[in-house]
Amino acid sequence: MTLLIQLKDEMKNAMRAKEKLALGVIRMAISAIRKITIIIGTDPNRRQKRTCLSATD
Repeated sequence: MTLLIQLKDEMKNAMRAKEKLALGVIRMAISAIRKITIIIGTDPNRRQKRTCLSATD
Protein backbone atom coordinates (compact mmCIF):
# COMPACT_ATOMS: atom_id res chain seq x y z
CA MET A 1 0.00 0.00 0.00
CA THR A 2 1.44 3.35 -0.99
CA LEU A 3 1.76 6.32 1.30
CA LEU A 4 -0.80 8.32 -0.71
CA ILE A 5 -3.41 5.56 -0.38
CA GLN A 6 -2.74 5.28 3.36
CA LEU A 7 -3.13 9.05 3.76
CA LYS A 8 -6.41 9.04 1.83
CA ASP A 9 -7.74 6.28 4.06
CA GLU A 10 -6.66 8.19 7.17
CA MET A 11 -8.30 11.33 5.77
CA LYS A 12 -11.60 9.45 5.45
CA ASN A 13 -11.29 8.24 9.03
CA ALA A 14 -10.52 11.76 10.29
CA MET A 15 -13.53 13.12 8.41
CA ARG A 16 -15.81 10.48 9.94
CA ALA A 17 -14.44 11.19 13.43
CA LYS A 18 -14.65 14.96 12.83
CA GLU A 19 -11.02 15.44 13.83
CA LYS A 20 -10.30 18.85 12.33
CA LEU A 21 -6.65 19.08 13.30
CA ALA A 22 -5.76 15.62 11.99
CA LEU A 23 -7.72 16.28 8.81
CA GLY A 24 -5.80 19.50 8.19
CA VAL A 25 -2.44 17.81 8.70
CA ILE A 26 -3.34 14.93 6.40
CA ARG A 27 -4.58 17.30 3.70
CA MET A 28 -1.31 19.25 3.88
CA ALA A 29 0.68 16.02 3.53
CA ILE A 30 -1.35 14.93 0.49
CA SER A 31 -0.89 18.37 -1.02
CA ALA A 32 2.88 18.21 -0.52
CA ILE A 33 3.05 14.80 -2.19
CA ARG A 34 1.05 16.07 -5.17
CA LYS A 35 3.32 19.11 -5.44
CA ILE A 36 6.40 16.87 -5.52
CA THR A 37 4.73 14.75 -8.18
CA ILE A 38 4.22 17.84 -10.34
CA ILE A 39 7.78 19.08 -9.82
CA ILE A 40 9.37 15.71 -10.56
CA GLY A 41 6.99 15.04 -13.42
CA THR A 42 6.14 11.50 -12.37
CA ASP A 43 4.49 9.58 -9.60
CA PRO A 44 7.05 9.17 -6.78
CA ASN A 45 5.67 5.70 -6.04
CA ARG A 46 6.37 4.43 -9.55
CA ARG A 47 9.79 2.96 -9.97
CA GLN A 48 11.18 3.63 -13.36
CA LYS A 49 14.59 3.82 -14.84
CA ARG A 50 15.56 7.31 -15.94
CA THR A 51 17.98 7.65 -18.76
CA CYS A 52 19.92 10.69 -19.75
CA LEU A 53 19.93 11.46 -23.45
CA SER A 54 22.71 13.54 -24.89
CA ALA A 55 22.67 15.32 -28.23
CA THR A 56 25.40 14.28 -30.61
CA ASP A 57 26.64 16.35 -33.55
